[in-house]
Amino acid sequence: IVLSPTGVAVLNDTQDAPNTAAIAFGQPIQNPLNPTGCRLQTCWREVDMSQSRDNPFDFNLDIEQMYWAPFAGNPLFFDEFDRTTLRLGHAEFRPSPCVGDFSSLPSLHDSGLRGQFDLNWLRNQRPEGNGQSVETFAPITTAYADTNMRINPSALVFAENGGTQFLSLPEFQEPYFVWRDETVLEQGGDSAKGSDLTTTPSGTIGDTYPPYILSPFRMGQADRVVDGQNGPTLVRSYWNDAQNWQLSNGNVRDRYTGGLCGSIAMPLLADFQFFYDSTELPVGQPFFATGINGWQVSITLQSDPRPRFRVFSAGRPAAAPQGELPMGPNNPGWTTAVGGWAFQPNNAPWTVAPPPPPSQPSGPDIKGDNTFYWMMMDVLRRRTVVTNGFVDLNNPHRVPEGFADARLGPYFLQNGSSTLPADVVPQFAVSFDPPLSRLPAGTSIVPQFRGAGAVDPQPWYWQRWINQPNRLWPTPYPENPSITTANRAALRPDATNFPLDPFKAGDAHIRKWDTRPAAGGGSRDWWTYLYNRTVTGYVEDPNELMDPEYTASFAGPTETFAPRDVRYVNWRFLMRNNAAAAVPIDPSLETFAISYRFERR
Repeated sequence: IVLSPTGVAVLNDTQDAPNTAAIAFGQPIQNPLNPTGCRLQTCWREVDMSQSRDNPFDFNLDIEQMYWAPFAGNPLFFDEFDRTTLRLGHAEFRPSPCVGDFSSLPSLHDSGLRGQFDLNWLRNQRPEGNGQSVETFAPITTAYADTNMRINPSALVFAENGGTQFLSLPEFQEPYFVWRDETVLEQGGDSAKGSDLTTTPSGTIGDTYPPYILSPFRMGQADRVVDGQNGPTLVRSYWNDAQNWQLSNGNVRDRYTGGLCGSIAMPLLADFQFFYDSTELPVGQPFFATGINGWQVSITLQSDPRPRFRVFSAGRPAAAPQGELPMGPNNPGWTTAVGGWAFQPNNAPWTVAPPPPPSQPSGPDIKGDNTFYWMMMDVLRRRTVVTNGFVDLNNPHRVPEGFADARLGPYFLQNGSSTLPADVVPQFAVSFDPPLSRLPAGTSIVPQFRGAGAVDPQPWYWQRWINQPNRLWPTPYPENPSITTANRAALRPDATNFPLDPFKAGDAHIRKWDTRPAAGGGSRDWWTYLYNRTVTGYVEDPNELMDPEYTASFAGPTETFAPRDVRYVNWRFLMRNNAAAAVPIDPSLETFAISYRFERR
């Protein structure tokens, strides 16, 4: 760790990220298995579950069942909880338990979960107020609700490696939650450290904290391979989980972007809810849960309770000197974490445990720590997302202006800009062979279409992270010293390299709050994207992209976005197999065609 002239620590030394489950904790952890009630949220990243960060084989995973690991150091006893609920979703935050070579303290201590339970779900913020107003949540699925959970020692199963024993959580119900879902547009991952602009705002870490989470997509650059004097060079792409700052003023926090990581980079978030156990249930055989068994966990870092892999509120047992304290929906702790309870030595009073760390981004009421729960999952891929790159409607065949065969285009294009008249728009038709109505029973293919405006002449991410030397793109580039200024220019998205690249379409929806000057004066105060200033949502009828009311919903307060402004269109197929068949069946296509003609309205 190196101190800046202002005395602020910067990430200037090599970082080490330990394996989260490498060392088993030597004590059982009761919560959420608490008979007096508990709400606990915890998360697992893809690397925690031995998945690839950028291999699409590990995307779009149905979570069919989860198994918890009882503490291996104690005997396992029968227990039964009357009412338990589990909800699953993507997490808004990605805890990174990194330490520097010269320090044992966490470098990204505020990258983990927050104390307000609802704000840990992956979400997009509305651009109003202080950024706490939610515009949309990513899908949240109830795995089971108000379900009896029985701990039966005879039901233990071994992991595939034969080492750890697990017990099943209550049976999951359909529809299953889809983790690392490519169709989710919400984004997150603000680690509360560094700067997503590379420049160093006053009193914070700047480009000494470069992006490091591998991404399968382009993340604002034109290509992955550039030519250098020593031959082709691979230029890797990384999700950016640095703190968000305003484009026009690097000293002011951007409260609305909420992180630049897509859903496939965000952890699985589990929301466990154990309600106060009843002395009258189960009916006919009443049994009050003991909570005697504990969960096997690891502690990801020994030097600090952060970053938080869990936050929780737990009830207090009747044996406490202060008496029983139930935890449930009528308790304020059900919405904001207040922690658990532990008996202190020497007959001291029961107190909240663990104690809150000294500084936290969301206030002193957060109760959580970096406890990592051992978990096993059954997953299945029922859906594949096939994404095509964007087609330039003005030049689909990518021919130069003035091309000899006018039938191939370009159409309504002059000096690279569209000259499409205001009353002329393309009308689309699509066809499939075989027709989608003839797909095997239980399978489906759903086509969806999306539009985008012209490529941004000043693409903000390229300008901030590629155009100038920085820790992500230094000079010389370590993998090829021949990287030059010309190579940097070749990685700028433009109308030549933007079309037809599916690896740009994969993250084209990642948005940033744009406070740069607007074309008509004043501040733009609207969303911009990695490649374009305007990107629509997906629709199932491409002609909806030519509806003025639909396109207007994507325009900022100081601009317009009409059907004639839709320069690019891409499509994706949501292909779902029939895994329930005796022999699982996949849908397939021989050909797909999309055609359009310009028509005057």
